[in-house]
Amino acid sequence: MERITVTQLRSEPDGYLEKVHSGESLLILDRGRPIARLNCMDGQSRFDNRLTRLESEGLVRRAVRPFPRELIEKPPPEPGKSVLEGLIQERREGR
Repeated sequence: MERITVTQLRSEPDGYLEKVHSGESLLILDRGRPIARLNCMDGQSRFDNRLTRLESEGLVRRAVRPFPRELIEKPPPEPGKSVLEGLIQERREGR
């Protein structure tokens, strides 16, 4: 959930409303304190509603940045290797 100030919302209302329309939620802050949450009313799927509910209950967190591609593109570990050996190897590589 993106955090914006009242001043930011006043300066670019169309841009922020477009984000909300595309499904993003905005937390509006006044002097650093949250005062409102802006969510899209229509067009939300059941998945979005469930995810929003789980997020508000503190059970999940939405990503703050895109998932690193190198984690997806890395080949799987060699068969027969233990998990511990794989972890030690990753730590040596600095990951």
